[in-house]
Amino acid sequence: MDIKKVQNLINETVGQNYLIYEIDDFDKYTFAHYKHRDYDIDDQRGRLVGVGPVVLIKETGEYRLLSSAEMVTGDYLEYFYKKS
Repeated sequence: MDIKKVQNLINETVGQNYLIYEIDDFDKYTFAHYKHRDYDIDDQRGRLVGVGPVVLIKETGEYRLLSSAEMVTGDYLEYFYKKS
């Protein structure tokens, strides 16, 4: 995963106040989670409702900012359960 590319995507779509704080790598996808630079993730000011992490789809090399709907309707959610 190209971290600079992911941070640029975050800057362009949700703003420059958000920084990558965790990367999850799986066989099919890599996820980059981000949070507000000034607020912790457990603070309601530190997260965006309806916006998911950035995903790298390894098969195509595509980087996408996921919506919360895509997290539920796609096969992405099963990867988050694998993490636990």
